[in-house]
Amino acid sequence: MFNRDKWEEITSHLEKGEYEIALKKAEKNLENFPNDLIAFLLLLQAQHRVGVFKACEKTYLASQKNCLCTTA
Repeated sequence: MFNRDKWEEITSHLEKGEYEIALKKAEKNLENFPNDLIAFLLLLQAQHRVGVFKACEKTYLASQKNCLCTTA
């Protein structure tokens, strides 16, 4: 069952760069809707953003405006 409110909430956190919050909410959303493909895609998107951010913050590019952390 598609939950548009959760989609918008999690996507909003991703857009703001609040990747860890988005990841936790996406995990909880998938627990509530384990057979929902959209919930699974939200979780994958959040996991990807957290991974890109963690990799990027350890580099020189983390201090640059064009860092993948902010554009991923």
